Amino acid sequence: MVFGFRRAQAAHAPALERQPDEGPEKFIFTGKPASSGRPVPFAPKGDALPVFFLHIPRTSGGTVMRYMARLWGDQAVIERAEALLPTLLSRRAETQVADVVAGHVPLVRWEFFTGSAAYRRVTVLRDPWARLVSQINWIGRFHDGEPFPDGPETASLKTMAAAVARTDFASRGSLDRLVRLWSPVEGGFDNLQVRMLLTGSMASMVKLLTPRDVDRAVQNLESFSVVGFCEDQAALQRKLGGLAGIKAGPIVAFENAGKPSVLSVRNEMAREVLEPWYILDAELYQRAKSIVARQPG
Repeated sequence: MVFGFRRAQAAHAPALERQPDEGPEKFIFTGKPASSGRPVPFAPKGDALPVFFLHIPRTSGGTVMRYMARLWGDQAVIERAEALLPTLLSRRAETQVADVVAGHVPLVRWEFFTGSAAYRRVTVLRDPWARLVSQINWIGRFHDGEPFPDGPETASLKTMAAAVARTDFASRGSLDRLVRLWSPVEGGFDNLQVRMLLTGSMASMVKLLTPRDVDRAVQNLESFSVVGFCEDQAALQRKLGGLAGIKAGPIVAFENAGKPSVLSVRNEMAREVLEPWYILDAELYQRAKSIVARQPG
């Protein structure tokens, strides 16, 4: 299903400067989603261009969402969409109306939702080894006593935390055992950037990946309005400003970057042993550079 929009007058936050060739605008639905009988979890308010931020874990999402809140307005942004979905899809809550929806929601799941086509898509990629290290260290903090968050991801987090806790990242044998015995879980360690960008079946989150899956992820990435890199926040923020039609100064990069706890990016032995967990992400990352280069901003 596809939604159309037409422009109408509205005001944006006075602290931000609208692009010279753009006037204040309001986005109004010119079509309705086909009736499917399924619940509609999210719907645009229409005050600004509707955007879905597909937040791949450990890719500077906190910084990105803070910047999007500056552009679209704090009240326009719904974060942690994945935590709201169980209630919304069971009809225990009404449709959430917002122009920006952000969360750890795989593309295959997002496309399944009635009304999701109303939103432009944005995502951010990160150097695959650095992202994996950051994820492992972030998971490691739960072993140190930090409580697990409540939500649909809790079971996966507990599985990953247990795996990290029993691994000696200074031991090749321990690392080999981790890779050999690992059973993928949704949101897990194995080439997560590729998995988050696949479509077709939810099995893509846990199945054995192939190079063809990278092709599919790259193809899907072509449909995104903004693709950015964690390592180039300035360019990413310019693209987001262009999408919103608003000029705004840059903000500090790498918010909530995390600290090394169990693994360092300088651990070359771990990098070698854990390569199967990021090798396809590395191909995606390289191929995404041509997509980013073609995007305006």
